[in-house]
Amino acid sequence: MNSNKILSRGTEVIVIAYGGKRLRRRVWEDVGEGVLICTEEEYQRAMREQDEANSSGFPKEDVLEVQSDVLTESA
Repeated sequence: MNSNKILSRGTEVIVIAYGGKRLRRRVWEDVGEGVLICTEEEYQRAMREQDEANSSGFPKEDVLEVQSDVLTESA
């Protein structure tokens, strides 16, 4: 991903986790060199309760913006 691109809250992404595992997640916050991401369930809970999401940080180079429904979550 272009590290200059700012990802908006709620953007669907695929993150490259440990071992190369690809996971579909939601952006919670773009923090410059990294992105805070969370599961769909956690994103929906946080939005519904107007709360902070429990999120994990990933470097931007490990975050791919979802462009179509062709990509699927592997776990």
